[in-house]
Amino acid sequence: EEIAERGGGRCFFTADALEVPRLFTQDTFMVARNTWITNAVQPLFTVGLATLSDTLTTTAPNVGGYNLCYLKPDATAVALSSDENSAPILALGRYGSGLTAALTAEADGAEAGPFASWAAAPEFYGALARYCAGPQRNTHNNLLAQQQQLPGAVRINLYTTPDTPDPTKTEDVKINLLRHRPGTAPLAETIPLTWSTADSLSADIPLNGTDTLLATINWRDGSSETLPPVCLPYSPEHAPDTDNYGAALLADLARATRGKALADVSEIWQLIPRSRQPWPLAPLLYLAATLSLLLEIFERRTSWLTTRQHRQRTIAEKTPLPPKPRGRSRQLKNQTPPVNTATTPTPDAPPAESPLVRAKRRAAQRTGGKL
Repeated sequence: EEIAERGGGRCFFTADALEVPRLFTQDTFMVARNTWITNAVQPLFTVGLATLSDTLTTTAPNVGGYNLCYLKPDATAVALSSDENSAPILALGRYGSGLTAALTAEADGAEAGPFASWAAAPEFYGALARYCAGPQRNTHNNLLAQQQQLPGAVRINLYTTPDTPDPTKTEDVKINLLRHRPGTAPLAETIPLTWSTADSLSADIPLNGTDTLLATINWRDGSSETLPPVCLPYSPEHAPDTDNYGAALLADLARATRGKALADVSEIWQLIPRSRQPWPLAPLLYLAATLSLLLEIFERRTSWLTTRQHRQRTIAEKTPLPPKPRGRSRQLKNQTPPVNTATTPTPDAPPAESPLVRAKRRAAQRTGGKL
């Protein structure tokens, strides 16, 4: 700060190193030229004034001040300052497929000067607005054709009005395209228009790289109308992302598929209508029938269930359950205890006859043989 004060300069501080080149450029520009000149100067019109209007005169009163700047290489100077700077006061240019106009003087204010009260000032400012809006185009049989720039493509719209005679025959209108690439021969093609809304037809034409497209509309009466040539101002991957491009694309997709545009995905479950969903029972019945058939074959081959039931029945016959007493036996107080008397042992019971021996004996009885 002390060095800047002693040398009559200025001191800047920044926390971002990327801001240093901008500060040096701004300081150099401020030293080389002051941005706002408050001296009253007269604008000198050039031959470019005929681009704006044919009714404006080449002489105009002074302006109270103007913003000192440089003319771009591709711009056209319409008015220059009459002082030693010869700086542009009004310049015209192009941006993409549009038109631009830059006025460095003050249109209305304290430093507008006598130029604001000029009799031709309304026509001057109106000519600037008409130039930026583009040339006016008349309709052909109440049909208006327009071009719309899209990311990587161009859309040609054909609008109808209630006064259009027989709008159903508008589909006969064709578009002749002439596509040119540097180093190759031009390619010609014809595309139809399809209904996009209730009162307009459209056609989307893709643009690749350095293509220049020239579209000509052939009307039904044999006449034609040539639209301005279009090309991509930059590659689609370098195009700036607009805020409403995603919403517009979602709305177009919903309209094309007869759906609804939703910003929240969770809302889709509330919009799905309830419906019955049939559940086929034939596979389950086929599976149950197959399992029953396999179980029957398994039982016939192994007799697993029959043998198990017979074994359980045999065990139940060999071990009968003791009968339950019907009541409690009461003992008398004066009853004498029983005397142990010797009992003669009973002979052992014969062993139980096996099923195999029983079957042989029954077979012998039926046949009259001996076991």
